Amino acid sequence: MEKNAVYTQQEREQEIAQIGEEILKNARNELYLSMRFLDVALSQLRLTPDWDIRGLGTDGACLFFKPDSLAQLYRRGRRTVNRAYLHMVIHCLFGHMYRRKERDVRYWNLACDIAAEYVMDGLYQSCVHAPGSHLRRECCRQMKKELKVVTAQAVYRWLCSQSMPPARLEQIEREFLVDDHSRWQSEAPKNQQQTPNRWEDIREKMQTEMETFGREAADDSRSL
Repeated sequence: MEKNAVYTQQEREQEIAQIGEEILKNARNELYLSMRFLDVALSQLRLTPDWDIRGLGTDGACLFFKPDSLAQLYRRGRRTVNRAYLHMVIHCLFGHMYRRKERDVRYWNLACDIAAEYVMDGLYQSCVHAPGSHLRRECCRQMKKELKVVTAQAVYRWLCSQSMPPARLEQIEREFLVDDHSRWQSEAPKNQQQTPNRWEDIREKMQTEMETFGREAADDSRSL
């Protein structure tokens, strides 16, 4: 009886994982239909069930997802899943998981999330566009005013210069938190150097494709 119970639990987990993969595949397809220049980038991450991760996360090669957490995210709407998927792709495109170096982990994680969300908020596509909160709009307004370009590195320096009270910092973290960064590394392992190099190639090709798609695509994706 105990053996059957274990088997049933395994079957249940497999079923939920399969549903999670379908949710993410649908998100990938929806993003592709709206932004064709993301084709190669969207297909790079292997969809990988992971019951230990907090929600979703990536290491640059896989998109890890906790199936039951993904189901909860999906109940909030397809757009929420689309944004989470693209958020992680943006982390990969700009190599956020490899570029922390000696920076403070907490501030770097937040800076990367802010930079990714800033890009997405500037993509005027219905599949990802969502009205921002007052806090988000105020943070982005201030950064846009003080920073020439809103990159993770620039946002990190900005955060370090603010001397924020802990409560304010936690508030901003809650606003921009999307994915789990526990699979990140401060630099790519020597035996996995091809991963960041691959994303660099994808980024360059994507820029060429965006230019090829013309003015309309450029206007919709100016932040990227």
